[in-house]
Amino acid sequence: KQNRLDELKTAVDYFIQRQIKNSEWRSIFKSKSKYMDMAEELCKEFAKFTAVLDIDYVFAWLDWDGDNVLANGGIIDYGSVRQFGLRHDRYRYDDVERFSTNLNEQRLKARLLVQVFTQISDFITTGKKKPLKDFSHHPVLEKFNTYFKTFRSDRLLYRMGFNEAQRVRILQSNPSLFDLFEKEFSYFEKTKISGNS
Repeated sequence: KQNRLDELKTAVDYFIQRQIKNSEWRSIFKSKSKYMDMAEELCKEFAKFTAVLDIDYVFAWLDWDGDNVLANGGIIDYGSVRQFGLRHDRYRYDDVERFSTNLNEQRLKARLLVQVFTQISDFITTGKKKPLKDFSHHPVLEKFNTYFKTFRSDRLLYRMGFNEAQRVRILQSNPSLFDLFEKEFSYFEKTKISGNS
């Protein structure tokens, strides 16, 4: 937001180097496209992170105010929002001046964070800052929903007790059967209890 390109580039370069040194990311980031490579990695990480939040009913306020989530999708501040094992997806944290997002909106907030990182990557590469909305259909962003669905499906089957080989077989050999299961599962998990119960 401050258009301080040199400082931004220094911070992003440090972040990329740290992730590679910590063996979090592979070393392909030495290429000319390392900033878009970063955006791609963050796209995957935030899609996976949000899929876990969604399936495990974990609430994290994903607005980028710096105190709830790390740049690599690590969580700092969270809460579980279960209601007798059901998905309590209407819960919003009341922070006096404003209400937070709910479980259903977390995916969109994570996608917006990826959009910001894509904008940052482009800004560093071109030296020109374009409006954030220009990146809403960027190829990196177009991958986010695909990654999210893949990670969410895997996490759901993991929670059902399937091992990795079984999950891969189910998702690859019969995706329509999984979609049917997910639809039924979703019906039961989103069931709400009445306030009179």
